Amino acid sequence: MRKVSLTGQEKQDEMAGFLLHKRLFKDQDHLDVAYAMSDVGGSLSQLGRYDTALQNQKKVLSMCKRLFPEQDHPEIAHTLNSIGELLSHLGDYEQALQYKQKGLDMRKRLFIKQDHPDVGRSLASVDIGFEQLGRHEEALKYKKDALSLRQRLHEDKNHPDVAHSLNNVGETLIKLDQFKEGLGYCEQV
Repeated sequence: MRKVSLTGQEKQDEMAGFLLHKRLFKDQDHLDVAYAMSDVGGSLSQLGRYDTALQNQKKVLSMCKRLFPEQDHPEIAHTLNSIGELLSHLGDYEQALQYKQKGLDMRKRLFIKQDHPDVGRSLASVDIGFEQLGRHEEALKYKKDALSLRQRLHEDKNHPDVAHSLNNVGETLIKLDQFKEGLGYCEQV
């Protein structure tokens, strides 16, 4: 991970969640504070402040793990995936994939007997992780899993998530020199 010095504004942004935490909850962990801190991390990411956002999200993850020790929770899974996305932005694709995979595994446990859009998002995130590493065969498996799940969730083939997944599968097949099959998926969009 890159190490950069923080500007005054970035330091203020990084501390915003903690000031809220300290003022409202007197140094006690609380899920609402974790949500607020996660929102700050999302805003920092949108501003391209990936290092600061990553530090923030790791603090969110620590808080959530203290709130929900030894158990799965949607916010923990979300935060794991967010950390993976930030690591991808910073070019640490191997570590990013590890966080994304942990988030996916947790979401699969949380929604074990049902299809859920969050599982689809995690599948797509993991497939991107494999793509970033040039591991297209492995990415294709996750892309096809995401497509199947999204088709079950959205019986209407005109749903944007289904169209996006069809296109992703098609593009990866084309990268793997499976042109005819890839084109078949793309034509369904």
